[in-house]
Amino acid sequence: LKDMTPKEAFSGKKPNVENLRIFGCPVYSHIPKDKRNKLEPLGKKGIFVGYSDSSKAYRIYIPEQHKIEVSRDVTFNEKMAFKKSIEETIEEEEIEELNEESTENVNDEKELPGHPMEPCENIDSDIVPKTKKRPAWLEATLQDAKRLKVPEGTFRKSKRPKRFSSYAAYMTRILDEEHTTFEEEVKKGQ
Repeated sequence: LKDMTPKEAFSGKKPNVENLRIFGCPVYSHIPKDKRNKLEPLGKKGIFVGYSDSSKAYRIYIPEQHKIEVSRDVTFNEKMAFKKSIEETIEEEEIEELNEESTENVNDEKELPGHPMEPCENIDSDIVPKTKKRPAWLEATLQDAKRLKVPEGTFRKSKRPKRFSSYAAYMTRILDEEHTTFEEEVKKGQ
């Protein structure tokens, strides 16, 4: 039974794990047409929390409603969950590196003559603010954007189209020709 699941030991076949999903990943559950109006969204965003015991469905936590729903028609966004886990591990590694560097710097300090060093009390890590370092690829992209910045004054000035240039003159001519009373119109027609 070493390195085997109970199902594999019983049946002799490796179990299929393609249908297993990442717990805590963002999901979108479809709202059926008969349960929504014309202008309501097609789905709800939630978090995958497990599988249903009573049917072939998924249990989804909907944060807006603070409820757990059971739904079969679900779209998983596992790439987002994987991306977040990678970012968290990178941040943890960066924090560990910073801590190691700070302990090395403390060990390199020398005593000044005439001033004995006294041991410091441990400072709570809650007091020291944690800084979030940008990834290297983002820094490179920002540097390229600054270097390739478009110089000011290179944009073309917009002009009005020629078809509107004599619009005001045309309107004054029409207003001058129109007659305000019936008698003026009859006199012009004769």
